[in-house]
Amino acid sequence: MADATEIDEQIRKRTAPAFRGSLLARGQARSLVWRDGLVPKGGPNFSDHLSYDLLTYGYGLLGEGLRLIDLEGASPTTSLALERAAESLESVLRNGDGQLPERDLNVLVAAAAYHVGGFAARAYSLLDQQNFGEAHPASGQALVFLMLRRLDHLEHLVSQTLPRMDVDVEPPLPSTDAELHEMAYEVLDDLFLQAMSTALTALEHGSQGLLQESLKMLEESAALAGAGGYVEQWWIHRLARFVLDGLWRASLHLRIPLADDHTTAPWRWDHLRLLFITSLLNRERAEIELWPSQLEAAEQVFGSDDSLVVSLPTSAGKTRIAELCILKALAEGRRVAFVTPLKALSAQTERSLSKTFAPLGVSVSSLYGGIGMTSVDEDLAMSVEILVATPEKLDFAIRSDPNLLDNVGLIVLDEGHMIGTGEREIRYEAQVQRLLHRSDAKTRRIVCLSAVLPSGEALIDFCGWMSGDAERGLVTNEWTPTRRRFGSVTWNGTVGRLELELGGETAFVPALVKLKRAPITVRRSRTFPQDQGDLTLSVAWAMADEGHSVLIYSPQKNWVVSLAKKVVELIGLGLLTDFSPQLTDKYRNAVTAGEELFGAQHPVVQCLRRGVAVHHGSLPAAFRSQIEELLREGAIRMTISSPTLAQGVNLSATSLVFHSLSAMSGSDFRNVVGRAGRAYADVEGLVILPVFVEDKRKQRRQLALWADLKSGSREMDVRSGLVRLVAELLSALQMRTGAVSLAEQTEYLVNQPDPFSWAKGGESSVDIVQQLDALDIAILSLLGDEGVPEAALLATLDEVLQSSLWSRTLSRLTQGDQDLRTLLLRKRATYIWESTSANQRRALYLAGIGLSSSEEFRAVLPKLALALEAAEVAVAEGNEDLAPLAITAFAATAFQCQPFVPKALPTRWREMLTQWIRGEALTVAEDEDPLEAMDFVEGAVGYRLVWALEAVRVMSPLFDKPDLESDSEAFSLLVPGNVVAAVQAGTLNTSAQTMLQAGLASREVARIVVADFAPTFSSVQQMTLWLKSESVALYSEEPTSPTSKLHDIWLSFVERSSFEVSSAWSRREYDLEVDWFEESPTIGWPLIVRHNSLDVRSADFTLLGHLRESIKVAPGRLQAYATGPTTMRVVQIGPDDAPSTEFF
Repeated sequence: MADATEIDEQIRKRTAPAFRGSLLARGQARSLVWRDGLVPKGGPNFSDHLSYDLLTYGYGLLGEGLRLIDLEGASPTTSLALERAAESLESVLRNGDGQLPERDLNVLVAAAAYHVGGFAARAYSLLDQQNFGEAHPASGQALVFLMLRRLDHLEHLVSQTLPRMDVDVEPPLPSTDAELHEMAYEVLDDLFLQAMSTALTALEHGSQGLLQESLKMLEESAALAGAGGYVEQWWIHRLARFVLDGLWRASLHLRIPLADDHTTAPWRWDHLRLLFITSLLNRERAEIELWPSQLEAAEQVFGSDDSLVVSLPTSAGKTRIAELCILKALAEGRRVAFVTPLKALSAQTERSLSKTFAPLGVSVSSLYGGIGMTSVDEDLAMSVEILVATPEKLDFAIRSDPNLLDNVGLIVLDEGHMIGTGEREIRYEAQVQRLLHRSDAKTRRIVCLSAVLPSGEALIDFCGWMSGDAERGLVTNEWTPTRRRFGSVTWNGTVGRLELELGGETAFVPALVKLKRAPITVRRSRTFPQDQGDLTLSVAWAMADEGHSVLIYSPQKNWVVSLAKKVVELIGLGLLTDFSPQLTDKYRNAVTAGEELFGAQHPVVQCLRRGVAVHHGSLPAAFRSQIEELLREGAIRMTISSPTLAQGVNLSATSLVFHSLSAMSGSDFRNVVGRAGRAYADVEGLVILPVFVEDKRKQRRQLALWADLKSGSREMDVRSGLVRLVAELLSALQMRTGAVSLAEQTEYLVNQPDPFSWAKGGESSVDIVQQLDALDIAILSLLGDEGVPEAALLATLDEVLQSSLWSRTLSRLTQGDQDLRTLLLRKRATYIWESTSANQRRALYLAGIGLSSSEEFRAVLPKLALALEAAEVAVAEGNEDLAPLAITAFAATAFQCQPFVPKALPTRWREMLTQWIRGEALTVAEDEDPLEAMDFVEGAVGYRLVWALEAVRVMSPLFDKPDLESDSEAFSLLVPGNVVAAVQAGTLNTSAQTMLQAGLASREVARIVVADFAPTFSSVQQMTLWLKSESVALYSEEPTSPTSKLHDIWLSFVERSSFEVSSAWSRREYDLEVDWFEESPTIGWPLIVRHNSLDVRSADFTLLGHLRESIKVAPGRLQAYATGPTTMRVVQIGPDDAPSTEFF
């Protein structure tokens, strides 16, 4: 028999891409294009023996991989062998002949091979559509349930099958071969299910001893099956042993350590660990283990307190790593801040973290809005245990109250690579450096998550900066749960040819899409496709016809709505099919909310009615959340998405179709393509570029750009944005002054008090002013709250920038370039200090604006302050006439000043703002798009106007009274901030504001409910108590409350709010008396009890005795174990608000 070295060598040889004439690639190419075992007409030719060759290759490789695991344990080599074996078998099964002999066994073996190789999500996807019923042995069903993580189904199968062993009667001897075969299968099934029962008990108790016992049982039963020649049972028993062993080695039980002598608050640690593991185990699809991509990171999470940079591909499990970090911080009694780059991503993250940590009794909430702080925000920021926010929102909160972070032990920076020269990126870099430079920084862990980090020196510098030069501060892994295939569809005027790449082989469908004409009943002639948009939709619908969920990515937001209009038109012409979605309550709620926002005829709503979702950042948050929930539940098969997808918003589908590659960066491309292929839904994802241009040269250019993006040559640039910004300003100076050499530029900087005085005023200097503002903001962010005297300015600046990304990037340059960039930074800092008082710098810091913009802004500050005071009075009084007038007057002035100038203002913006403030629906003229009104609300109102309101609020007392001696004296002069809350929520009523900020999806619902009840709550806690009142409960039961059309939206909000309050889990113990049949088990021995049963069983389901009273089990999980000669203990771990376990 071959030894481990020989087997390893054989595996490496057989997994080489060119092995046997690229056998695996040929099989995969065929599987992508054939249907029901037939290759389409005009498709590629394949050998008649290909299926046989693939099956023999797959089984041979599988056997070698398993033997090597037995000899040396799991390794990258065994993982490769098992993955290739599974792919080989899958390539025969996928889209193949449904009547293939032993097809179901081959599916089961392929899934198990994936699972043992570390690809449990692929195993799940492969099995999910298979119907393994009573025609298959119970052992096969049980293994399928285990790989599908349907532990409830597995427990039920065990409970229904194994009691036949309780009968103490010898069965009659078989009289025929068929009876002998049936009896042998029944015995083998029973042995297998006993092993499964033992394994389930091991998972409930976290017992490695029981798990090892189950593995030994499977080894023995596999030997029996082999000796009897029962091949199917032999494969099932043998594979199950490897599946369970790998599952346990990656399990949360093993990977999350128990408390030890060094643990802070060991009881709290073990309690939270238990609830975390048990609640995940109890999910409909049990979450038991970590993925291979997560193992090293988990080791780092629990092995040290160092900050980390976790670089994993999109969809490879970064969120679970963040959850492990959060678990550790919570167990140490610390709070958590989770920073996401987009408001849309904040909402998704809040939902995801709530689902995981609500069972632990942990509060999770977002800071709502783009900027500014409302009273609800302030309450949440100081009380919630996991706070989710955008960088801007958190930055504003910390500027207002640095003590906010005092008990924060963990900051997670999701999509933390946000480095660049734009104002937003510069703010972010300065914000992170300020966090790293805080006096309490050593008490706080920072974890940066990213899918697009580069390689080389830039990565070393970035990771060293984020992790504080921790020895193992970078965790990186390229593993993904699904495969990804790239392809293109080129149009030749009559057909679109699909080509898919498979490493040396090309699969193609000669006519994936064909030229169509609208039916003659349609008045105007219309051929299809006519342009790139048409072809994109044609390809997307072709993929949907194959049963795929499809995501269309458009790199420009305005193209998203254009595509939506096309969809409505083409479905109307009969050129695209209507998906006719099932109109569940949730679906109707989303349609109703869309109609309220945009009108029934808007393309977003019309698409939704036809089963097509439109998703981009300008959609109101509550409506966007409804769309995302429908997508998560699989209610929508087709989605058109904007660049929010490239910034981490978690949408995914089987096929990703690019509408265009316009302005596509390498990092955006990597983030977007990671959305192709859904874990636990798809084995692989397809990424497709339609190319409509018929000109061969243009076609080649498009495909060359496609190849460039796929190659990864366009890496994310994570060098200091501050260094690059200073370089851009130096280039501008060089253009202006003609100073070319380092000496000339240095001389100019040294001799000019303000080297950029020429940039003040004039259209041509707008970019320079914005760049200077970004530089000012960075300097003030680094130093603004330090109270630095001018004499100590430069020394302090040098000290603050030590070990920063600035200093690390700078060190890679020549000494001359280092000196010049440092000189410009120092020069600008000196100019700011010379031009302002300490209080004025404090005001600029708190407002988050630069000196250049402030000079224009200060001129109108008194006027804005008066308008703000008038608005505060009107809002406090709820005056629906004066409040909109005052706020509109404020906006009219603020919108003229940088940095508060909106990108665009609708013609009727004053009217829209008035309607918004009053809580009324926004009316849109026939020639206006409601989405433009939403853009105005989200961008100009929700961000620019709120920022201006907060800027005036903090700047007015500090600029008008520069002699104030303390922050407290200045802040005593601040106006209350009620206007900000009204502007963000779009209503003057405080209770309505609270409900909307808490996730109510309709302002109209909020308006009616407030009119019906006249509530007076002003915080989330007060709102929650009010929602639980009897009067609200009775109101919610009425199908016409608040109206029949809006009832479902209101009910959904009430139920969700109640769930978030009452979803905490706890551990409850019950001592029971037992009558044992024989000797009582050893104290501490794990036992099994079931709902409505007196039976007490051992881990392998052997009947040991009876309870003296029956048990009615509450929701959750149970642990049971022996405690004495006539007693046992049952531990229930489940929701607090569930009925208690009962005995009768």
